[in-house]
Amino acid sequence: MNQATSQPQATSQTQAESMGVRTLFTRPEGVSARARWLFLWLVVASTALILPPIFLTANGGLRVLALVSTAGLYALWVFGYLRRHSQVWTSVADAVGMVGFAVACPDSHAIMPILFSAVWFRSLVGTVWQTVARGVIYASAIGAIIALWPVFHPGPDRLEPLSFAGSLPTLFVTMFIVWMLGQTLIKRDESIARDRILASTGSRFLGTTDSAVIRALAWSVTEQFCAVTPGLVVLQVQSTDDGLSITGAAGHVGVLPLVLPSVVLTTPTDGTSARILDPRPLDVVVGASLRWDCLSLGLSSGGGWLLVGAPRSVPSEAVLSIRGLIGQVSLAMGNSRAHHELATQARTDSLTGLDNRGSFTRQVSRGIGETVSRAGVRVLFLDLDDFKNVNDELGHRAGDELLVVVGSRLRRGTRETDVCARLGGDEFAVLLKDASDQDAIELAERLVAMIAEPFVFDGHPIAVGASVGISSAAAANDLEDLLHQADVAMYAAKAGGKGRVVVFEPGLLQLGRTLGRSGAALGD
Repeated sequence: MNQATSQPQATSQTQAESMGVRTLFTRPEGVSARARWLFLWLVVASTALILPPIFLTANGGLRVLALVSTAGLYALWVFGYLRRHSQVWTSVADAVGMVGFAVACPDSHAIMPILFSAVWFRSLVGTVWQTVARGVIYASAIGAIIALWPVFHPGPDRLEPLSFAGSLPTLFVTMFIVWMLGQTLIKRDESIARDRILASTGSRFLGTTDSAVIRALAWSVTEQFCAVTPGLVVLQVQSTDDGLSITGAAGHVGVLPLVLPSVVLTTPTDGTSARILDPRPLDVVVGASLRWDCLSLGLSSGGGWLLVGAPRSVPSEAVLSIRGLIGQVSLAMGNSRAHHELATQARTDSLTGLDNRGSFTRQVSRGIGETVSRAGVRVLFLDLDDFKNVNDELGHRAGDELLVVVGSRLRRGTRETDVCARLGGDEFAVLLKDASDQDAIELAERLVAMIAEPFVFDGHPIAVGASVGISSAAAANDLEDLLHQADVAMYAAKAGGKGRVVVFEPGLLQLGRTLGRSGAALGD
């Protein structure tokens, strides 16, 4: 995962709940949002159908009361729909509006369709305690209607309190059924949203080989999970000597400390999973009391843990989605490592770890193009003297060990900007930039001296020499000519007595044609 700290707004709502009033006439995506949209229009239609009888039979004052109550109820319901509002004060305002509407009706029972439609609309969202409070408030509204309706409608038509009171059990049962239905629909929509996010992420992971990009993408997906799962918080932590270092956070969090106390998490040594031991420091970070779960990232995903928190309980579906994300990250990081290993193998010598011939040639070509003055580019070809004797006398394992030692000494004897390569067999090369002939000669002589230092293999001292040829890009027509000149100079050094350094000059070309390219003829 990637280091990040973000507090995205929890927006599990669909387009119909985030684009303004015009969405009232657009069917939203998502089952839960669509259900709320339908129940909004149900309660609006139920109220509208009762208005005509009021205007036909009621006096002017009751008509005004009906219009004001209707306008207030419509405003409350639209506001609640657009803001996904289900707080207690809205239920109180609903109750006041429905009492006003009911006492304006010629038939007291006409309020019941509106009341139950409002129950279906309001109870789809909110907590169980808000649902209980809503039931008490609506029951109080029924009591107020029983008390006030006769005041506004005196006469022989008496209101029957028992018929109203008989609806209270049905009212409470309906509220809880609708609340449970709403919770099921909401969780289903959240799960579908997380699955879509996870499915769309898989192909992006597989097409990415940069580990930093993979971690950044993984954390972006984590933030999306928090956005579609209201209340979800994810903290990424790693164990340090000072405690648990927070390396990332998603969801609604406060000011993050650098380190959490180590007592937050217990990491058993018996092979069992880590678990939350003391969640209080985590609750301080997010500013709320949450339930917490701990998920291991594993070494393949960078190590550490994800601490997942949510109100009341951590949704099991969210945990499964995050585990799926961890699995995808692990697979992507494995592919990234494999890609980089293959890329490394394609450009390095497997025995010495130096650049191979192909990589060295590309870097020489690049160096010539990047250097302002070609005169500053020098190529050194090195060939070990008497290397064949080592293989013949001590075996190829000793020869391989010698090549490894030579490669190490080349790296140690050159600058960080120089490129060292093994061209094959016992031939090596060095690319110098911004170097004069004298710089190249001094480096070559230093390398010859370093390579000549003996080392011990299985109790046997081994010592070889090296012959070095130097060429300059300024004297070469092209890349092939540059490398050929270095090769000719190196063989001239071997022909001159080995352990020598020779700078290419045009007269050596005739010597090269005379000696040929046979290592045996040059006394290798």
